[in-house]
Amino acid sequence: MSNTQRHSRILKLALKFGADVNNKAKDGKPVFIEACEKANENEEFCLTLLKEGAEANSTLEIKGFTALMAACRAGNAKVVTAILAAGGDPDSLDKWNSHAAHFAARGRKT
Repeated sequence: MSNTQRHSRILKLALKFGADVNNKAKDGKPVFIEACEKANENEEFCLTLLKEGAEANSTLEIKGFTALMAACRAGNAKVVTAILAAGGDPDSLDKWNSHAAHFAARGRKT
């Protein structure tokens, strides 16, 4: 079993016991954004969070960075499509006035 499969199983277990899919870290980063930043490695994890009620417009307030921007930067079309279908706003701007299409065009940071 791969790490990704193990993480998905742990997520499902946590959700079964009431984990909040819209929880945030101490720095204010929503768990959904954290997952979407690694959408290619965590595709099923991202889709499960969204299916279980993660806010499609999750935002790291201090930067204005959204889950959609993270998924676009990761280049995962399936997660991007799911976020948009769930109401993700493609026109949201971060604090540098970039939106999701900018992140898709630039691709992954190295």
